[in-house]
Amino acid sequence: VPLLTGNGGAGLYDALAALAARERFSIDRSERPGENAAGFWQPSTRTIWVSPGLSADQAAKTLAHEIAHAFDPETGAYAECRGERETFAEAVAYVVCERYGLDASERSIPYIAGWSRDTATLKRALARVQAVAHEIIRRLEPETAYEAAA
Repeated sequence: VPLLTGNGGAGLYDALAALAARERFSIDRSERPGENAAGFWQPSTRTIWVSPGLSADQAAKTLAHEIAHAFDPETGAYAECRGERETFAEAVAYVVCERYGLDASERSIPYIAGWSRDTATLKRALARVQAVAHEIIRRLEPETAYEAAA
């Protein structure tokens, strides 16, 4: 799955980082040798790690993905199903990025396809995707000067 390479997402990243701070999530951008992921959410410490070497677009999309994990109301109920967790978080990130004009489809569509494996997994996540994406956007709105993509 390719990483996003553009740098137009810096403002969105900053707005998402401000949201994370308001939620009392820590953001770690330190080097982690051997870590292959673009980011991860660590609930026990309320920490989001975002790889420091990412483009602004990829960093914004990754931060949206990890915030989605943090906001997921059903995290404990389906923690054993990583495919559904990843499908959910990436779909939320895609919606949030689209709302602010960042095209994440190059990364999100293959990522979702790879984790969902079947339409049933995606369908199970859709109601939560809509609710959590709406909540993240609602919480970003007062803080952003972005206009919705036409």
